[in-house]
Amino acid sequence: MTIPQVAKAVDRSPSWVSKVVGPMTAPKPKFTKAQMEAIKEDYLGGMSYPGLAEKYDRSLFAITGLLKDMGIQGQGGKTVVASAKKEDVIARWKRGELISEIHKATGVAKSAISNWTYGIEGGAGVREKLDKAEAVRLYTEADMPVEYIAKKLRRGSTTISNWLKSEGVEILPSMSRRTSEQQRMYGKKGAEVRHNQAVEIRRTCGRDGCDETFVLRHRNEDRKYCSRACFNKARTDETKRAIFTCEACGRQFEHWASQANRRYCSMDCRLANIGKTAKRYRIGEEQIDSSWEALVIGLLQVLKISYKRDIRDEVVEWSVGHKYAPDFKLGDGLYIEVKGLERETDRAKWRAWREKRGELVVIDSTNFQEVMSAGATGRATLLATLHAMASEQGNTH
Repeated sequence: MTIPQVAKAVDRSPSWVSKVVGPMTAPKPKFTKAQMEAIKEDYLGGMSYPGLAEKYDRSLFAITGLLKDMGIQGQGGKTVVASAKKEDVIARWKRGELISEIHKATGVAKSAISNWTYGIEGGAGVREKLDKAEAVRLYTEADMPVEYIAKKLRRGSTTISNWLKSEGVEILPSMSRRTSEQQRMYGKKGAEVRHNQAVEIRRTCGRDGCDETFVLRHRNEDRKYCSRACFNKARTDETKRAIFTCEACGRQFEHWASQANRRYCSMDCRLANIGKTAKRYRIGEEQIDSSWEALVIGLLQVLKISYKRDIRDEVVEWSVGHKYAPDFKLGDGLYIEVKGLERETDRAKWRAWREKRGELVVIDSTNFQEVMSAGATGRATLLATLHAMASEQGNTH
């Protein structure tokens, strides 16, 4: 193994390795003429000192000493790469690219770009000259208004006007202040509109039953109807209406056919159905109805507290024709209801359950954090906290 390879393996410098193992290694043979020429060619081609040392199995001292003896040290390696980058940076600068753009394209630091281009004409100055010449050309040859030239070149309208004035170009008033003759000559978008008008584009009205054709004012106009009257008739066309069934109440209602994902007949039905189609969560083989319930069950599983979720055989009738059962039951007989949103009928259900079945603890937004904190303390603390809550809620809920 060579000194550079050992240095890389032990994460030390080659000089440190040389001092440690130098006396125990046999001296390397002298460079042959072929090796010297190859090293010279690689070095002038941009290869670094460590690269040369690894390629030719020599120490950095041997490589640098050889290059020094040959009189070419400092003329290759990273210097060649930096020189090529410098030439590219200067060329870009002269073309009118900004320092930030050159930095993004080449990866050279902005400070280095600034130093390399100091005193050289280019950058924003050259770009301004190019933009100025382009603004004059667009205004005089393409008949483009000042406001559209400013948008195209990403300059201010005042800047474009000042450039044109400095070149002795007569500036027309803005579009709103031009005479009718000037507006007919220059149009709303300069020469582009005149070209659009020269190529007449006709379209048929999009309303069913109207075959009227009309001419577009320009190519980019997105108009479907021949008149405002046809537009209004198309909006109220009964053939574009469809019958939907409300997912909440089952009632059929009429709405626009284009809104095929319409699910409810009213906002009241939509709000009433919230939670019935909510996202489900899965813990092991169990499917959980809510994120809060999933957290409580996860806590019980971590603390190894037994529970039962299927308690449909224990339901109670809290109103005529209406039955209720909590979310799950603990092994010690305590029932738990996890409630994110309390409705008007919930307290009546809970009172009926406590009267017929026994203790019930409701975990909601007011005590959820307390339950989680008790669970973090331990199994006994959690069970004691839940039973205390059940006793307190039995007197208030």
